Amino acid sequence: MDTSTTRDPGAHIVLGGYTTDMGGTAPGLASYRWDASDADAVDLVAQPALPMNSPSWVEAHPNGEVVYAVSEGHPGMLYAIRLGADGRLSEGNAVPIDGTAACHLAVTADARHLVAANYGDGAVSSFPIAADGSIGDRIDRYAFDLSGPDPERQDASHAHQAVMDGRSAGTDVFWVPDLGGDVVHRMRLDADGRIGRAGDPVVLPGGSGPRHLVLTADHMVVACELSAQLWLGRRDGDGYRQVALVDSSDRPNGSGQDRIHPSGIGLHRSEEHGVQVLVANRGCDTVGVFRLDGDSLTGIDEFDTGAWPRDLKVVDDRLWLASQAGNQVITHLLDRSTGRWVPDFAFPAPSPACILLVR
Repeated sequence: MDTSTTRDPGAHIVLGGYTTDMGGTAPGLASYRWDASDADAVDLVAQPALPMNSPSWVEAHPNGEVVYAVSEGHPGMLYAIRLGADGRLSEGNAVPIDGTAACHLAVTADARHLVAANYGDGAVSSFPIAADGSIGDRIDRYAFDLSGPDPERQDASHAHQAVMDGRSAGTDVFWVPDLGGDVVHRMRLDADGRIGRAGDPVVLPGGSGPRHLVLTADHMVVACELSAQLWLGRRDGDGYRQVALVDSSDRPNGSGQDRIHPSGIGLHRSEEHGVQVLVANRGCDTVGVFRLDGDSLTGIDEFDTGAWPRDLKVVDDRLWLASQAGNQVITHLLDRSTGRWVPDFAFPAPSPACILLVR
């Protein structure tokens, strides 16, 4: 047994994926029970998948008994799903999103509202969450209207994510990377679930294409899909100002399917190695590891992974990767003696798009 790594006790694993309507082979929303109590074996039990069209993003209710999924296909739907103690999924209720290409979700800290981001029409929408975890009809919708220098990818706003800012008191402040407009919008949700602006957007370099972001202390790190870079901003009043811009990969950039497209981004903090930023690079199919130290972001490692790594999650000392084109989920463990991520186990999963762990 390798005592230099720390293993967690296990969880329910819920996988969103692309189904045949969007060129994938996923059966719908998949679920597994994972028992990690034995460090020398992987005990993974698959439960029956819950059929739905291309559930590309999944989030959990704080109670761990309900998860929410968006269907990225047409028509866009938002689902509340019961998660049993054995990991079995059962549909609670569903409501239309009234938007195109819904791709991300965020649940407020008090679990009273949910925000969905639509890539297709560049809008965010809010929905109420009832005491039992079910969802109600849409409360509000806010559409962005921007464009960027890339005529193919930036003809209009594309809201790619919604990230709640837990450090803001009062109303729920959340951030929305707009891939089409090269900005990160600062938005707010009032007590009734109405959406409005909370300040000026954070402006990124033209053609960068902000996709996903993470927040840590006084910094925001944005994975820029179109420029294949990581943008680092330091908090400045209600916004952020750029302090660093680095390539997300050291590998040569290609074209077409081989062009580097950063996707999922995550954080790991430890006393031994400080703050690490990890980013999945589609195209070159790697994970880039960076050290965040003050206003500097320094690449310290990059390793190969499965084909087209779409989602990346860091939970405790474990890295989870959804290899969309490789049809598998891949895990790595942090070796605390070296600060490097070492392969642990992988399992087959058709066209995975999002990984959610629920304990």
